[in-house]
Amino acid sequence: MRKPSRWLFSSSKIYAFLWYENVKKQRAREGKARIRTWSKLKKLLTKRFLPNNYKCELYLRVSSLSQGRLSVEEYIREFEQLQIESGVKEEPEQTTVRFLR
Repeated sequence: MRKPSRWLFSSSKIYAFLWYENVKKQRAREGKARIRTWSKLKKLLTKRFLPNNYKCELYLRVSSLSQGRLSVEEYIREFEQLQIESGVKEEPEQTTVRFLR
């Protein structure tokens, strides 16, 4: 997997900052309350920046992940990252079986 460049992260941060500033101004114009909780901000960020099928894609990636040419360390890292991102809740035995496939 290719690593994104610093420029991409930098431009993404700038865009997200500008988007958030615009949201704050728009909410003030509409007389809506300020965003005070992380969960509210996370909901707005998710709605704006993640595609509708994002969760489905994550579930597919979790269920079809195999070690292939990855080192054991890379496979474990990818496995754990996908589990965290997808929010998959399963029994430890199920996780073990999924990992060993």
